[in-house]
Amino acid sequence: MTRRDLLAGVSTMLSTASASQGQAVSDSILSTQSEIALAQVLPPLNFPTYLRREIDYLWRRAQTGKDPGFIYWKKAFILSEALKHFSAIKPVPIAANMVRGLPNPPPINPAYFGQAYKNFSISGIGYSPDYYDYKPDGANVTFWVDFANPYLGGGVFGRGFVQEEVMFCETPDLANAAAILDANHKAVIHTRNPATGAGILQGSPTPVTILGANRVLQIDRSIYGKRFETATKMEIVSAVKRLPAAQRFNMLAAAAPDLTIPRKVGASCYIFYRRDTTPFVKATLRDLFNTFFAAFALSVDATAKAYPAYKGIITVNTGKIGCGAFGNNPEVVYVLQRLAAKQVSPRLKLKYWDYSAAEFTRASAAFSTICANFNLQPNKTVNGLIDVAWRYWGRKVEDAFCV
Repeated sequence: MTRRDLLAGVSTMLSTASASQGQAVSDSILSTQSEIALAQVLPPLNFPTYLRREIDYLWRRAQTGKDPGFIYWKKAFILSEALKHFSAIKPVPIAANMVRGLPNPPPINPAYFGQAYKNFSISGIGYSPDYYDYKPDGANVTFWVDFANPYLGGGVFGRGFVQEEVMFCETPDLANAAAILDANHKAVIHTRNPATGAGILQGSPTPVTILGANRVLQIDRSIYGKRFETATKMEIVSAVKRLPAAQRFNMLAAAAPDLTIPRKVGASCYIFYRRDTTPFVKATLRDLFNTFFAAFALSVDATAKAYPAYKGIITVNTGKIGCGAFGNNPEVVYVLQRLAAKQVSPRLKLKYWDYSAAEFTRASAAFSTICANFNLQPNKTVNGLIDVAWRYWGRKVEDAFCV
């Protein structure tokens, strides 16, 4: 599919995406037009065309005799099961106008950082030590965060099998969105701009929402992560359970910075990171805050467009985004998400998943201390808040290597 094809196919979608934002969002994104990263062109999904093509490709790869660990067979089997079950129970596919990005995503260094921190009082904060259950939060509009790769879907058609890949393997219409590929076999839909800018301040956030996705499988966590590569075919088959009815949910995809990518700090000097300590520089805090701000702003914006009469609470289910292969720290990620939500809208409610009681307590204490310290200082801008957070955690640059 060429870029011309995409542009021709989504003119209606773009006109919808450029509609005015909700008040909380438009008040927050105050960058000048020259700074603003252009919103990406979001293609029509044409479900299940792209997914069928990719499943066929995986089966062909699996039959070549060059399939170490039967990785392609495993992915082909799981995705085939998901699509077959989807066809059997016939849920309503995602509507074309339910795929959205921010019409004006914030740039890498947005102007709002120099303006007053809004510090909205947001709804109650919850946590669960479990994995996502995709159950709605009462009558609230509810989103579930995809801990995304810069390319939507990450390794869903490759070796990966962590949070994003599991979500997409269980949900065929999401897998279909990830299967819209360019000439380099990379997902057309991306969550950072440019999509290759995965390191700290190397790409501006371009989050994506897909409303009304249909989860049709439940995959046992016994094959999660590295265990997927060593699992036998029988273990894969046993781990895949069909749901009696599709769980319909709203996905919010955002990509945290990848701290394992060396960051250039001079003509020939780079900063590297170790994962056994809190691996960040001050720029990490700026990137994380801006990423979460954009994601939560999109959840408000997408809600306003999809449900214009709804004025209630928006629940965002999230967790340790970027804390696996990307090397972010769970406490830092917890705090920055909560601080970013308070910049966006008082309508937001956060629920953190896969945090133990001890982790949740420590992270909540860090949040409270940072807020108390911020209240004591005269600089009430977002930059001032980031400065307070940086002083709290301290400077923990691990290794600078000059060549």
